[in-house]
Amino acid sequence: SADALPDHPADPPSVAGPRPMLEPVVARMAKGDQSALGELYDATSPLVYGLALRMLAKTEDAEEVTADVYMKAWRHAANYSRERGSVPVWLVMMTRSVAIDRIRQRRSHRDGVPTLD
Repeated sequence: SADALPDHPADPPSVAGPRPMLEPVVARMAKGDQSALGELYDATSPLVYGLALRMLAKTEDAEEVTADVYMKAWRHAANYSRERGSVPVWLVMMTRSVAIDRIRQRRSHRDGVPTLD
């Protein structure tokens, strides 16, 4: 229809392109619909995992970051705002944040942070 909102043309190419309408899925998550979380994961996990793997280079870390991102998306679904970007952009920002935290964690362990033993 003429009233339809355009697909987010400002999204970077990695998150643009055909995808299901994800805003209603996030809205269902905000209401506690666990099946919506599965739908979001199915539609977007290659994007989230791919970015995490590129940033961290270890599959185990990328898998943990991916799980953390979807838990964070579940907890913060009610805070999602389309005005700040599409759902894939929201997930990419969370993925970057969680992956950067993981990198910092690695550095602190590698740099010999004192342990309790």
